[in-house]
Amino acid sequence: MSHYYIDLGNTIFEPLGFKDDHYSDEVFKLYIELQKRARLINISGSTSALDELALEIFVMLQKNIIV
Repeated sequence: MSHYYIDLGNTIFEPLGFKDDHYSDEVFKLYIELQKRARLINISGSTSALDELALEIFVMLQKNIIV
């Protein structure tokens, strides 16, 4: 599968206020690097590590929003 899932921009980036520009492309690259770590997380016993990663991604996105 590709990192460029259909409508990912509409699903995540647009509601947060990201524009369709070069800056948002750079933030998307950061997002991709962080989300790659999700594949390494074993959630069979607990989802806490995945929850922590999701929060880390969310905080990174919030910090990079230009208002």
